[in-house]
Amino acid sequence: MWTPQVGMKVEVNGMGPGTIVKLTPAGALVQIERFRLQVDLKLDAMRPAEISGNNQPSSPKLEEKDETLDLIDEIIGAKGSHREAAAASTTSDTVGHTQSAPKPQPEQQVRRPEPQPPQSKRIASLPMDPERLQARKTLESLRFGLVPNGHIEQLTMGFSAIKDWAFASFPERGFQRMHKVVGPYGTGKSHTMAVLRYLAEQAGYLVAKVEVDGNAISLSEPARLVNALWNSVRGNGFETESPLLSLFERAIQYGYTPHSVANLHLTKLTDNMATIQLLARMGYTETYQDMIEGVLNGSEEYTATEVNSKLGKEPNLFLPQLKLRSPISRAVAERSHDLLEALVSCAVLSRMAGFKGLVVTIDEFEVEVNLTKSKQAQLMEVIEVLGSYMRGENRSLPASPLAVYFGTLGQITNPADARLDQICKQSSGMIYTLGTWQKEQRLELAQKIYALYQQSYMLDKPYSGKIAEEVHSLMENRGYDDSGMLRQFIKWYVTFLDMLYGPPEVPKHGAKSEAN
Repeated sequence: MWTPQVGMKVEVNGMGPGTIVKLTPAGALVQIERFRLQVDLKLDAMRPAEISGNNQPSSPKLEEKDETLDLIDEIIGAKGSHREAAAASTTSDTVGHTQSAPKPQPEQQVRRPEPQPPQSKRIASLPMDPERLQARKTLESLRFGLVPNGHIEQLTMGFSAIKDWAFASFPERGFQRMHKVVGPYGTGKSHTMAVLRYLAEQAGYLVAKVEVDGNAISLSEPARLVNALWNSVRGNGFETESPLLSLFERAIQYGYTPHSVANLHLTKLTDNMATIQLLARMGYTETYQDMIEGVLNGSEEYTATEVNSKLGKEPNLFLPQLKLRSPISRAVAERSHDLLEALVSCAVLSRMAGFKGLVVTIDEFEVEVNLTKSKQAQLMEVIEVLGSYMRGENRSLPASPLAVYFGTLGQITNPADARLDQICKQSSGMIYTLGTWQKEQRLELAQKIYALYQQSYMLDKPYSGKIAEEVHSLMENRGYDDSGMLRQFIKWYVTFLDMLYGPPEVPKHGAKSEAN
């Protein structure tokens, strides 16, 4: 038995050479050289490169398989194939009998030839139109197991049901709401969150997202949480490197003034608007754009005191006039309320800037369990402050067009998760429960992915369910359960399509494509 190490060169069954970039509990994350793709593999799917040629058995072949399945068997290799009746020392014939596999002579070295896509099927590089470019971007996300930004409707199973639930959960009437998206690992919570943001943008809301990790990004650390959220703010037709500053500028253009918003008792919103209005009138917002945005989004790079002081040295600006304020105070006791005020202020500002409000998604909430006692207490305080506002009990802040969605496992034994559940029920919030994926759903998704692949590479070969079936069997034989099956199935399925149909590499600068 060999021991994997980061940086070690390995030979991956059917996929050629690679390099270990990270060790995992079951094996390693390997960078495949041919495809520039990182794949999570178990140890039995690879071997050290220096012994890669030593008596490795060839993959068994069935006489009546078509060339597509022949190639898949080569890619999978004997150990990974679900045709394992003769994985090590025997092969199966077409009527089910077995016979001993011929043993190579000691002086021979048998190396499995790396599968090559049939040249007649290789897709030529063609001029890229916007739709094909977006299709390729989506496929690139799927290759790496990421939630794609494009083709959300096309790749979402049960899209109409999610859409109906989403539109019922948005803060249409201008009042704040809290919701949960619940499901075990591998049921698509992150994808569902992406669908919610997509629908919210289409409906005219601004959206912001964050994935907590229980450490650097956590509800127990409001400053970092808000910074991550505000760096992700976007909307339909609203994409900018300085979203907070741009929202203030749009609100001012629509006629809002510090005086007109003072009665909302959002003091930081009022002070920031007054300062930005002054800077815009004096022509300094563009020069100091990054600094202003850094203060508004709570960046650790800039403090409000430093930026106000720097601005105060400019002609016609006086320090007492400059009141840029960061969203989260340094005082620990004020941070929970500051987080709430930041969310409410951004929702109100969104409405002033011409949007319907703000939709926030907080994903991976289940990781907020292994916290220190002090952080656990801060987490629960944040939840209670949010809950009080969602129930309409906090009279110090105005009602706002704000909806916050938590992605959780629904673990009632987790006090924080259980409290979120109670708050949703107490504040007319809604809970969307995701079910475990079945094989038929994964295969249906494979067909949707294939249609996207055809569009991306102008492939005219019809869909083959055999390929998806083979990949699914491979995942089952590698021991993936419901929690990891879906993501791995998608990654491997796209990889197999690449192996079979050979999408072209990006031509080097000045090089001609195969179509020329």
